[in-house]
Amino acid sequence: MTPAFDPFCSQGCRDRDLLQWLGDGYRVPGPPVEDSDQQDT
Repeated sequence: MTPAFDPFCSQGCRDRDLLQWLGDGYRVPGPPVEDSDQQDT
């Protein structure tokens, strides 16, 4: 491993991880969160 990409093994792995974050690939399913602005109706 190269310290420049730590904790990833390469630039490719680092880029794939970023794409997962940007595409909501790490999203955890759960109930919808209520917005406090909508409760004032």
